[in-house]
Amino acid sequence: MTPEALVKKDIKVFLSSIEGLWFFMPVPTGFGVRGIPDFIGCWRGRFFGIEAKSSEGKPTAWQEAIGRKITLAGGLWLVVRNVDEIKHVFC
Repeated sequence: MTPEALVKKDIKVFLSSIEGLWFFMPVPTGFGVRGIPDFIGCWRGRFFGIEAKSSEGKPTAWQEAIGRKITLAGGLWLVVRNVDEIKHVFC
């Protein structure tokens, strides 16, 4: 399993443990929108997108552009390298 896949796994387990939080992981295909976050969800009426990266990983220009759009629309966009980085957000 890649380092990024391990981060995604940990995030999925964590998000699944939060009562009332809804999320899904879009299936990456060649027919979707570029830059869509790895996790899309809603919690307490707030939309969020989470981009999982390894410790050295950086968001692509497409991912950053989508992140800006999410933020401008009032949502929360996060780039997460380990699950501890988001625990304070969802507690």
